[in-house]
Amino acid sequence: MTQATVTLSGRDAVVPSRRHLRLPPWLEVAKPRLIPLLLATTLGGMALSESWPLPAPQLACTLGGGALAAAAAGMLNCLWEQELDGRMARTAGRALPSGRLSGQIAFLLAVSLTLAAAMLLVAGVNCLAAGLSLLGLCSYVLLYTVVLKPRTSRNIVIGGVAGA
Repeated sequence: MTQATVTLSGRDAVVPSRRHLRLPPWLEVAKPRLIPLLLATTLGGMALSESWPLPAPQLACTLGGGALAAAAAGMLNCLWEQELDGRMARTAGRALPSGRLSGQIAFLLAVSLTLAAAMLLVAGVNCLAAGLSLLGLCSYVLLYTVVLKPRTSRNIVIGGVAGA
């Protein structure tokens, strides 16, 4: 861990700071820090079902499909917000506004991940799981990103429903 020196009331204090790990652009737009949170809610929901514990292959397909759908949703969110991100100093260095990843590549990746998620969930779980995953993806991208985020500060609460 790196350290930084901070002056507090005339005294120097050493404070640990986080290293900034630079992810590949395609992974950055997938929002990998959010995916484990979404998978945790998925696991919680599965644990409440009558068929818990699930067979290992079905569990793996559920979590894998969920991760792919969440990554696709993150990419579509970044695509929608790239112009706004490019205008703000805090977000201008992100993969899409900075040009490290093209919008066309991000869109193709998002579509590919969406299709892969749907196929994995249909083949390894069932059509209902695939449909719910696509509903979550669409509600995150359309309801949260397109409709709510630009209009209300309550967007994060309502947007959390898509992840749950």
